[in-house]
Amino acid sequence: MPSKLQQWDVKFTNAESWTAVMAQCYDVRSTLTRSSLPGCSIRARQVGEIQVTSVRVAWQNISPLANRLKEVGGADDYLYFKIVQSGAFDLISGKNEQSFGPGSVLFVNPDSYFTEIYREPADLLLLRLPKKALRERGGHDAVQRYLAPDIQCPDVRAVSEFVQCIERHAGMVSPYLSDQLSQHCLDMMDTLLTRPGKSAARPRIATAFHAKQTIIRLLGEQRLSVERIAEEMGVSLNQLNRIMKTDGLSPMRFVWQMRLERASRLLSSPAQGRVSIKEVAYRCGFSSEAHFSRAFRNRYGMTPREFLRHSYR
Repeated sequence: MPSKLQQWDVKFTNAESWTAVMAQCYDVRSTLTRSSLPGCSIRARQVGEIQVTSVRVAWQNISPLANRLKEVGGADDYLYFKIVQSGAFDLISGKNEQSFGPGSVLFVNPDSYFTEIYREPADLLLLRLPKKALRERGGHDAVQRYLAPDIQCPDVRAVSEFVQCIERHAGMVSPYLSDQLSQHCLDMMDTLLTRPGKSAARPRIATAFHAKQTIIRLLGEQRLSVERIAEEMGVSLNQLNRIMKTDGLSPMRFVWQMRLERASRLLSSPAQGRVSIKEVAYRCGFSSEAHFSRAFRNRYGMTPREFLRHSYR
């Protein structure tokens, strides 16, 4: 039986196998409303921190397992983001009942109780979003039961299209790009969850995370400075320094730390091929190959060339 977060493709012909997988891998109870199993299938891929699943489901009711309600705060602490690609289903949560058709998107908190009713075949795209990653960005508490963003909002449509693009390429791109796609996707989910346009105080940890993400996005700029980072974030230099002190780092110390970590990933990733040291230095924001080599040796105790040879043994 496949375990959670494994990458796999399954087309089900046996009802017992389907209900077992739904319980073991997705923490839900599936109750069929027809005597035979309709053509249900699951395609799951891991993309960085998130799991991307394409699922075809029909003629059944789905609800969280009773013991799922007690498993909060650990590795299984997550939200679902769902896109209805075809078909429809009804969701009942407390006294609320809402229908979702093609193009609809919604967040669902599996720690609450709900029932999804499928009266026809439906194709869904699911993202399993770790609450820890959302918590760092400040957005996970926005969903107590479920949240249905307005699909007419341009931001929501853009995020939906981005998620579907990730699904199409999941399992084919390099691990490095998978991590980058995952981080961008989580940032977008945070934007939807915190409802852009409304002012809200964000936790200090979320603000620090935003500063780090801004820095990571700008790493390729050779002349990256504290002033540039502060300008991009829309804060003063003093505010930026206070934000970064949350983790005991100065902004530029974090810049050099991230540049060297990115360089080590590029040098050691087989998916990148035989990259040149000069190319890695340029892509990571170093002004010259010599500067890069000195900084790399100070951090890792070997030159980039030695590191590269070691990685391809």
